[in-house]
Amino acid sequence: MSDKNSFLIYYELEEQTAEFSDAQLGQLLRAIFEFEKRDVVPAISDVAVKTAFRFVAAYLERNKAKYSDVRIKRQEAGKKGGAPRGNANAQKQAKQASANDNKQNKQMLQKQAKQADKDKGNVNVKDNDKDNVPVKDIEANASCAEPSAEADPSQCDGHVTVGDDCVTQRNRSTHIQYQKIADSFKAICTSLPGIKALSDARKKAIKKAAENLNGITFEEFFKKVEASNFLTGRSGNWGGCGFDWILKPANLTKIIEGNYDNRSTTSKSDDFSNPENYKNLSMDV
Repeated sequence: MSDKNSFLIYYELEEQTAEFSDAQLGQLLRAIFEFEKRDVVPAISDVAVKTAFRFVAAYLERNKAKYSDVRIKRQEAGKKGGAPRGNANAQKQAKQASANDNKQNKQMLQKQAKQADKDKGNVNVKDNDKDNVPVKDIEANASCAEPSAEADPSQCDGHVTVGDDCVTQRNRSTHIQYQKIADSFKAICTSLPGIKALSDARKKAIKKAAENLNGITFEEFFKKVEASNFLTGRSGNWGGCGFDWILKPANLTKIIEGNYDNRSTTSKSDDFSNPENYKNLSMDV
C-alpha cells in the first residue's frame, strides 16, 4: 500500500473520456483508486474504460517513481543540513522541475493515445495535423442559391447538401449551416442521443466531415447511420454511438464504406445478436 495520501489527474483525461457515461467514469475512478492506493490492477471488462485506465496507470507509475526519487534526495539533503532557508535558486529549480514533469506527462499521454489508435488500426486525424490542408475562411452564410457578394458562383467546385441547404467550397469562402446540419441529425437519427449545443469542437468536426463525405449529403449520411442496427443499438451489442462519434474521420469513413450496414441474410453468421459477428470490427472510441 502506498504511503502517499494524494495523486495527480491531468486535464488531458477529460478529453479522453468526453464520451464516457457516468457509469464508465465511475468505474474508471474506482480502478484508479485501487491501483494508486492499494497497488492492485483491477479487472476491467469495458474496452474503453480499460484503454483509458492504461493511460492513467502509466503516468501514475511515472509519478510514483519521481516521488520516490524526490523523497530520497530530500532525506539526503536533510542529513547534510538542507539548502539555506529562503534559497531562491532552490525554489526556482523546484518550480522548473515541476513544469518539466507536467510537460513530460502530457507528451507521454499524447504518444500513448497515438499508439493506441495505431494498435486498433485507426488513424487519428486532428484539426492541426500538418498533413491536412484546412479549409480557409469558413463562415456560416447563405446557401449556393444565394451566394454572398464576395463569392463567385462560377467558382463553386462541388457541394454537399442537407435537404435544400448547401455546404459549398469555393476558392474564397465555404458556407456551412451548422445548426441546420445538427437539426437534420436530430430529425433523422432518432435512435441516438440528441445534442443540446453546437460547441466550437463540434463545428470543427462538421467542417471536417463536409470535406470527407465523398459526394453524399449529410442527410444521406445520417439516414445510413439510423438504418444500422449496430450503430443505433438495436442489435443489443453496443450502445456508445452518438453525434460526436460518427463525425470522427475514421468512423465516418467506415460508415460511408458500409462497415456497419445490416446483413442481407438471416443465417446464424449474419445474426446481429451474435457477438461473434463483431469480433474483428474495429472502432475509434
